[in-house]
Amino acid sequence: MRFAGSNVDPENQRNGIAFQGVGDATTVEYVQVHNNLDDGVEFFGGTVDAKYIVLTGNADDSLDWTDGWTGRIQYLYIEQTDSADNAIEADNREGDEGAMPRSNPSIANMTVLGKPDENALRLRRGTGLALSNSFVGGSATCIRVDGTSRDLLGTDLTIEGVSFACAQTNRNDDDGAVAAYLASATNVSVNGDSVDLVSLGDSFFDAVDFIGAFETSHVKSLQPGSARGHPSHTWWQ
Repeated sequence: MRFAGSNVDPENQRNGIAFQGVGDATTVEYVQVHNNLDDGVEFFGGTVDAKYIVLTGNADDSLDWTDGWTGRIQYLYIEQTDSADNAIEADNREGDEGAMPRSNPSIANMTVLGKPDENALRLRRGTGLALSNSFVGGSATCIRVDGTSRDLLGTDLTIEGVSFACAQTNRNDDDGAVAAYLASATNVSVNGDSVDLVSLGDSFFDAVDFIGAFETSHVKSLQPGSARGHPSHTWWQ
């Protein structure tokens, strides 16, 4: 999908794909949203999983979720351009951050090449996340955690096997909770260094031997700290 989306009014825009309470019996694989006018993909609740997702050049957030989404994604590639906002913007629920079921997806093998003046990951309003075996770089800030999502660090918000390579790793962290968590997390680098894989005890996730969305043999110029890497389009052609 490319060049889609529209502004309905100042408060409402159309995403490239919006999953509204979709369940895990639905298969979502090999999807690209390119140059959408608003978010690339947004999950509104539900349990749907996805594999092989490419979000490029979208004008707002590349990936968004809210209202209790608990699905899983493996092989997620995000590349942002000048019109973008956050690479990922995620909520549990505005106005009721503790609403259940809580947004708490699992994402593995993600590569983010973000916008140099925005956040890569903005996690807020009570969302959780299990992020594993991924590379995040190119953004002004790699991770920003707000609201009651901060209370979930190390429990429903976990980061393992992740290399961060941004101008600054985190922001809005006056009490140092995010920095302290990342310093104690398993196989996490805040300098863009290589990290070891972590094992994923979930049969949904393929057992692979690489960090990020692609094997290194399939990536051109994807180095920690680079603003733009250009994969060889191996699995979405």
